[in-house]
Amino acid sequence: MHAEGNEYNDEILLSANRIGDINFNIVDTNTGDGDAALEQNRSNFFFRMFYTEFDGMSRDIANGRPWIRFKPTDWLLNQAFTQKEVDSRYEKSFQTVWYANDETPYDSDPNNDPYPHWSQAEADAGYCAPSQVGERKFDLGDTAVWFVPSHITLTSEEIARKGFTVLLPSYVSSQNGHFPSMSKYDATARPISGTEEDPNIASYRPYIVHRLAETYLIGAEAAFMNGNPGLAAQYINTVRRRAAYPGQEASMEITAGQVTIDYILDERTRELAGEQKRWFDLVRTGKLLERVQLYNPEGGPNIQAHHVLRPIPQSQIDATVGGYAQNDGY
Repeated sequence: MHAEGNEYNDEILLSANRIGDINFNIVDTNTGDGDAALEQNRSNFFFRMFYTEFDGMSRDIANGRPWIRFKPTDWLLNQAFTQKEVDSRYEKSFQTVWYANDETPYDSDPNNDPYPHWSQAEADAGYCAPSQVGERKFDLGDTAVWFVPSHITLTSEEIARKGFTVLLPSYVSSQNGHFPSMSKYDATARPISGTEEDPNIASYRPYIVHRLAETYLIGAEAAFMNGNPGLAAQYINTVRRRAAYPGQEASMEITAGQVTIDYILDERTRELAGEQKRWFDLVRTGKLLERVQLYNPEGGPNIQAHHVLRPIPQSQIDATVGGYAQNDGY
């Protein structure tokens, strides 16, 4: 659905286009950050973690610019996606594996190598064979980092034997720099000559505004609010069957008795995560304060009742004839 180059598939109903041609675009000569001076879709920047801080990893186009703006909440990663074995949307929405790409020359001195080496202590503990002591734990193209999904359990011994960096959900919860990264906006195409190898370039992909799956979910919400949870379940199941791994379609279906406004919001999360719908969804359904306080430990203590409205820009107030009151609380 979100694969680069597939932005004009049958499910897309409305998108905002970008094009890498200065004859059909707005030129900005004051970018100041090395980006090409054309109007761009910067969504590919917002969701990337600091992957360059791990052994064997360097900045490249495939993994994007590590320019963190948004980290998924624990609730999104571990509670919203509770059926990772049958629901493909977690795997297709987040990058959880990074492959080693550091090509720094190695002069046989382990202290100068960007890759980790097996130690004698690790061999003594049984994590590697004695013959592997001093060798790289992994090499160019091998797995370098893996964020373990919440439905997989690993012991510390199993993690140590892998050699590469293995991060559990508990680690992700404890900091804000490393986390599964939203992959819906990945962008590797560089339409402007001279930028083909520059990972700091923003995206020229079309930005998908509305697609058919959301239409089904809007229909489900309308049916439920109109007292018809059976029809709501039918609409939801249409989306969920499409999202199932092959052969798991039946496991994804729900019943009318399972439909609540909270379930619909959860399903919108699974389908539309990162697509800039959430604040509107929570305000519209009267759930903003409740769910931020329940599921966002950093935002929960700070959100207040007046946040259901956003502040009106002062420039808009000043430009309004006859005066214009600011929203309460701002």
